[in-house]
Amino acid sequence: MGYFVLRADRTGTDHGTRLLEYIIGTDSGLGEHNHPPQSWTIDYDDSGRALVQMKDRDEEAISSIAAGLADYILEQCEADIAGALADQRYVFIEPNDRARAERFWLSFLNGDEAGDQLIRQRRRELVQNLLRSYLLESSYLDLNGFISFRLKLYKEMLQETIDLAMEEYLLDQQYEEFLQLLQYFVHFQEPLTPLVHLIHHGGQEFSIFNQSFSPIHESPRDMVVAKMGDLELEMEDQIVSTLISLSPDRILLHTGTPETAIISTIRTIFGDRVQLCQHCPHCNPVHIATRKRDQECHGGS
Repeated sequence: MGYFVLRADRTGTDHGTRLLEYIIGTDSGLGEHNHPPQSWTIDYDDSGRALVQMKDRDEEAISSIAAGLADYILEQCEADIAGALADQRYVFIEPNDRARAERFWLSFLNGDEAGDQLIRQRRRELVQNLLRSYLLESSYLDLNGFISFRLKLYKEMLQETIDLAMEEYLLDQQYEEFLQLLQYFVHFQEPLTPLVHLIHHGGQEFSIFNQSFSPIHESPRDMVVAKMGDLELEMEDQIVSTLISLSPDRILLHTGTPETAIISTIRTIFGDRVQLCQHCPHCNPVHIATRKRDQECHGGS
């Protein structure tokens, strides 16, 4: 079927070589058994743009070219495409926050979150099918033009994923601001209790005791519930409300899992008022219970 010519606007010999590797890579089916490397040539125009040419293409070759270029677009171009889409819609993001927001949407696009790998595969199949249909009708492909004008549905899929990621990013950012508000509130709050012992039984389960190790029973109606926007301390954060109400000068936190999210939240809000304790008599039952749960989770091994 004659020549196939691919023009890519990115410049540089490394880029041209990388593009060719995607097309004739082992996964594309264009290795030496089907189309030997000598059937391909790379040229560069006066601006350094890569011109990749292939002789004697057929339908099998077209399918393989489409597969390789789909991989190339998702792996080499998608981050830039997504960044441009995000910048258009989320213009309110401060420049200092953009890198963090970008990590959110790239995590979703790369399939790092549960279920997103399937969505990524659907995007790849869509791009591959569009490329194949185009190449069956044309022997010349301007890759940047194709991305700009023929991938509307693909970009809509990208935008949906970016929007989901940005919802999580904005909620995460709002929650951090919420924690900072509580931290600020606690910082200027006068201590009302010299010391409380906080025993973490795992998950969201806590027991709270005074300095004499007598149980403290806080009435829900006496708790402080802080609010900011649509966020407020829910029931699973009841221990935080209790601690804010007690306003302890020191919190001795007995836990066998100091890395959990709720422990991190308490330490963030109350700062240096919190001291971790993992080696006192009150901690022993906590460690025993933690080990028992771990054994049950691993089938008793």
